[in-house]
Amino acid sequence: MRIARNLLLFIIAIAATLLQCGCSRLPITAPLPQNLEARRLAGVDPDTPMAISPDGKVAAVSSSGMKLIHLPSGQLLEVDSRLPRRVAWSPGGYGLAASFSADGGSSIVTYDQYGIRVAEERVEGKITDLAWLSEREILAASISITNYKFGSNYATRLHRWSPGLGGVTTVDLRQTTLQPATIRHWLPLLQRGPRLDLSPDKGVILYLQPMDPPLFNPNYKLILRDLASGREMEVVNLPWNSDGGRFSADGELMFHGDGGGNTTLRDPWSGETVATLPGSGRNLELSPVGGYRFSDGTLYRDDKVVTELAEGSRACFNPNGRELLVSAGKELYLVSGLQPEGSRLLTTAQREKLLQPRSWRLEGLISPKEYRETLERIKRQ
Repeated sequence: MRIARNLLLFIIAIAATLLQCGCSRLPITAPLPQNLEARRLAGVDPDTPMAISPDGKVAAVSSSGMKLIHLPSGQLLEVDSRLPRRVAWSPGGYGLAASFSADGGSSIVTYDQYGIRVAEERVEGKITDLAWLSEREILAASISITNYKFGSNYATRLHRWSPGLGGVTTVDLRQTTLQPATIRHWLPLLQRGPRLDLSPDKGVILYLQPMDPPLFNPNYKLILRDLASGREMEVVNLPWNSDGGRFSADGELMFHGDGGGNTTLRDPWSGETVATLPGSGRNLELSPVGGYRFSDGTLYRDDKVVTELAEGSRACFNPNGRELLVSAGKELYLVSGLQPEGSRLLTTAQREKLLQPRSWRLEGLISPKEYRETLERIKRQ
């Protein structure tokens, strides 16, 4: 009897240990709200790039090579044996782009929706961000750091490529001379690149550019750039730890973090600070339909914490706004049950009417006050 009892206690202890080990793998550090569920999908490479297809069913990730994962079932399909730096789906979901290291530079590779390779093109520098301007055209940002005795040249470039229709077109964005001490202390953060974000209307980008004036502390500038005219507007200075800015779902506002303790909601067109929220803004992501944001391993709804996730985790919202793909260490999870609220966003018709005023604002043809008056007038129509 005693032997049977001891055996039963041993089995219970083993089961409890396994359960604890299983729970410790989850990225959740606090109980989930009742409407949310989290399930493990697969093992991935640390800091894996992630992109979810527009239909919300397939994600591209890095797991000992580039793979596609079917989110409902968790099934994996190997696409490329190389490790991708960035991945991005086309707006219609018919194409997938990925960037890879290639002989001191980078290459952009496109695949069809089934993961079959279509085209490849080599570009100068290290590609740090990818986005699709349309179903036929890809936008990529890259950096090159050239070292000299007196310092280092940091060049940020923008590449546009239409696979099968021509070669890559490259535009120099900005160049900065960095002092040796700056390179020594901040090289890992500098190598992240411009942290490119494309506006929902595909007309404007946000990017970071390092600045290193001789008599002042080095920092980043967050810059708005009109893709058609090339006109730029400097929005704000940010510390090195900042992850850059992200457009709101309607492109009217932007979030940026200071990398230390605060995330700012800003109107870049008028220069006004709308709100200051908790969270340093590292690994900052916004829901494409509004309502939620992910920052520093925490899920927020507006300015309220929904749940804590693993510190240092990264995330990607499903285009439907109801799921969150979370990469925590070497594990990939899907958090479902989000309830987006997009009623406060500008409508498609309102956004289209704002395209011209935004261009005028970037070119300095209208003042912040005039832009705000135009916005309010469009909202009332």
